[in-house]
Amino acid sequence: MVAGRDPRGEPEGTAGGDGGTSDREPTGPTDVFPITSGLAVASMVCGVLGVVTFGLSALLGLLLGLMALSRIRRSKGALLGRRLAAGGMIVSAVSLLLAVVLIVLLVKWLDPDRPMGIRAQCHRRLFGLNGAFVQYKGTVGRSPDRLEDLCPAFMPVLEPFFCPSEQPQKIDKSGFRSTYHYVGPLSSRASPDVMIVYERAGNHSGGRNALYLSGTIRWITEEDFPARLEASLELVKREWDEYSPEQRKAIEAFHNDRAAP
Repeated sequence: MVAGRDPRGEPEGTAGGDGGTSDREPTGPTDVFPITSGLAVASMVCGVLGVVTFGLSALLGLLLGLMALSRIRRSKGALLGRRLAAGGMIVSAVSLLLAVVLIVLLVKWLDPDRPMGIRAQCHRRLFGLNGAFVQYKGTVGRSPDRLEDLCPAFMPVLEPFFCPSEQPQKIDKSGFRSTYHYVGPLSSRASPDVMIVYERAGNHSGGRNALYLSGTIRWITEEDFPARLEASLELVKREWDEYSPEQRKAIEAFHNDRAAP
């Protein structure tokens, strides 16, 4: 056997030896399987959620889309999703624009100096009065004689007793009068569709808010208001025998839009 050679005739230390090593680099092609960029997917998801998050996720979607495009370019084919990232940026931009429009409309709707803002405040105040009304009935066992009887035990603050369009500057708890019209105490068998509180005409343009015994607050146009009052009165008269002459007079005045606050 010749020194420096293995039994097969190959020099020791070559790739052909059974335990040998080689200093040569492999020259064969390497298989690369590209994947979709996670940042691109996240950009699209954030863009879709942009409206419901009032634009916060849309801003993140724009940033993630830019990062995704940058990484895809540097990956030299290892990352896919260029169109997905671009689409995510477009969707994020549209969502951001819609969110801005939505916020502007919401601010205008809640602005107390605008008619719609006052109407919304009035709706919230009637909602608060209804909660106090329900608590009063559950505790005392009947409807209050006057709306003012809800204060202070069931409604400690006075603002809900006044429509925002005619709330006085200063209110004295000892002798205040609500500006809302109230039907007065009703039978325990009264229909939930009976109107129990409404505001005077002219507080809002085109109509008024009304609270029903069911707790529903409805916006009723001035044209429809007389018919709604008449329908409510017909429901009350189903238990007409349960009311005294004074109560009947007050109920009829309320449903004829002649109740004095």
